Amino acid sequence: MPSRTHLPQWQTLVEHRNNLDSFSLLQSFTNNPDRAAQLSSQACDIFYDYSKQRLEDTSLDLLLALAEACELKPAIDRLFSTAKVNTSEQRPALHWLLRADKADTDDAQLQGYIDENNATQKHMQRIAEQIHNGQLRGYTGKPFTDVVNLGIGGSDLGPAMVYQALSSHHVQGIRCHYVANMCAHDLLDCVRDLDPHSTLFIVSSKSFTTLETLTNANSAKDWLLNTLKDEQAVADHFFAVSSVPELAMQWGVREEHVFPFADWVGGRYSLWSSIGFSLCVGIGFANFKQLLQGARKMDRHFVETEFANNLPVIMALIGIWNNNFWQWPQLAVVPYDNRLRRFPAFLQQLEMESNGKHATLQNTLADYATCPTIWGEAGSNSQHSFFQLFHQGNTVVPIDFIAVLNSGHGLKNHQDWLFTNCLAQSRALMIGQAQDGSLPAYQQMRGNNPSSTLVVPEINPEVLGSLIALYEHKVYVQSVIWDINPFDQWGVELGKKISTSLHKVLTGEETQSFDSSTEQLFALYRQQK
Repeated sequence: MPSRTHLPQWQTLVEHRNNLDSFSLLQSFTNNPDRAAQLSSQACDIFYDYSKQRLEDTSLDLLLALAEACELKPAIDRLFSTAKVNTSEQRPALHWLLRADKADTDDAQLQGYIDENNATQKHMQRIAEQIHNGQLRGYTGKPFTDVVNLGIGGSDLGPAMVYQALSSHHVQGIRCHYVANMCAHDLLDCVRDLDPHSTLFIVSSKSFTTLETLTNANSAKDWLLNTLKDEQAVADHFFAVSSVPELAMQWGVREEHVFPFADWVGGRYSLWSSIGFSLCVGIGFANFKQLLQGARKMDRHFVETEFANNLPVIMALIGIWNNNFWQWPQLAVVPYDNRLRRFPAFLQQLEMESNGKHATLQNTLADYATCPTIWGEAGSNSQHSFFQLFHQGNTVVPIDFIAVLNSGHGLKNHQDWLFTNCLAQSRALMIGQAQDGSLPAYQQMRGNNPSSTLVVPEINPEVLGSLIALYEHKVYVQSVIWDINPFDQWGVELGKKISTSLHKVLTGEETQSFDSSTEQLFALYRQQK
């Protein structure tokens, strides 16, 4: 199969983009008073305004034609089936099934998976409620007040982001903490003020062999036993989430305290699975189910809605337009709600681990850009850091602004200013300042910077679930256009392998020579020790 760049639809988009060199966003709004209404869409309580992107109606039509040429609809159908869309590992990607209803599929095998997942969820609900009502307690009889999730990557970023975002839904009397980094300061800073008698640990690892997670888990076990002194306390204070339950039990977790999940659940899509157990404890099972329901609503929208009004499809195609045709290799995500401050970090893994690939499904190297660099931070803080680059830097960075209508905190003055700051930045980036030379160069701003604005009514579990699923499906659509597998992550493995060999040399288990830089840094480390 030829490269995507050889498709006639791709070449037409190249020509169309070349005709837009002098395109002016400000002029386009002047010429078309209905532009905002025409280039906006809404679904699942998310309003998506992409009218400040450098595109015309024709641009979207041509992008939709490219999606059709790349057989997007059959690809979506394969995702929502037992097809092995994770081609390199020969398994399906059924994270959507974790929030599905049996009515969503006629496939008997998938319905069986849903039954298994429902059974796991009932187990999660039962244990969470026992923790809440004090029926399940620590080794010395104290109720649990703190839950520490030990994970990394998808076993940390998703649950940690959701727990932070849903701060107004936290269960009273329970605090959740998330430790991921193998740097011991992460764990030590977390447990410094915790009471071992009332602290519960959840070891979240799909394989239960993840180096960072098990290193932290073993140190957490030592911290616990330093006070409680009895190995039997481990079984009372440690739970586990894994697709290999027997390894968790060998480590010391009771069978009834292990929550399994299937190997077709990718790490960065796993918060919907039992990896979300910390959320069941931290925000309550009912709210966790509402999170799933919001994601399911977006799933149904994605599957059932024509592409011209399909939020994940439109969002993905705009990303393709910016990355592949305007050659802008970055995307900034700026949520104007402090509760969403970890959302950009979550998206970094979701997008860059999924689509940061150079190999196509045809086992060739792509001759076009794939995933852009994703970064961002909460507004309005970011206005006083990297927004300077947006306004006056030589690099064009497309932006996803995320705004919330009802903050829920009741301080209207704060929210009025926050919302107007969000709108002001998207407008200022569009209109610029003094391109006519009326001001000195250091005060001029080019304007014409592309951005989209997503607006949600509030941050509640259902809306957050829909927002996360929107980006998940956007990633999948882009992977189809780029002809890559978004469900493997072979690039993560190489550094781990090298680290293992280096560690054996460092600890004296083996002798081996490396490059002069590595040897020099080894010498510095040994000298310090």
